Amino acid sequence: MIFGNECVLGVHPLSRGFSWALFEGPDALFDWATASVPRGDNARATDRVCALLGKYQPRALVVEEFEDPVSRRQARVRELYRMILVRAEDHGIVVHRCSRHAMARALAVQGAFTRKAMADAVALRVKALGPLVPNQRKIWESEHPRMAVFSAAACVLAYYASQTSS
Repeated sequence: MIFGNECVLGVHPLSRGFSWALFEGPDALFDWATASVPRGDNARATDRVCALLGKYQPRALVVEEFEDPVSRRQARVRELYRMILVRAEDHGIVVHRCSRHAMARALAVQGAFTRKAMADAVALRVKALGPLVPNQRKIWESEHPRMAVFSAAACVLAYYASQTSS
């Protein structure tokens, strides 16, 4: 255990792994990364997330609301989310889900809440992530894998915003 349950971990699954962001407090990013696993290997991805849970023992795990009817997550990724949440609860870690609306509100994003707008807003709050914001993608390009780090961070920032407003 490193932080005495004061940190909060955000996780965002990808088609080939997941990204995560660990915060010690509001706007206090401690570490982040993108973990690669073979496509479709939910068990390995879940084990990698559990290794993070064991190492840092966060007080909360925060993920994007993936079962919302407007969510466009694939069935395999939704199953990965469920597997991660079950294992986190087995570790005694509180799990929070945040909607894209809650992220937009926490980041004070006006207008369209695109992933690029979210990444820009996160970078304004968390200076260490500023140089990592990918350029606006062209319509024929795939989303940059680093965008998932910003999604994980946005979930954690929305969690902290909900804690202060309660």
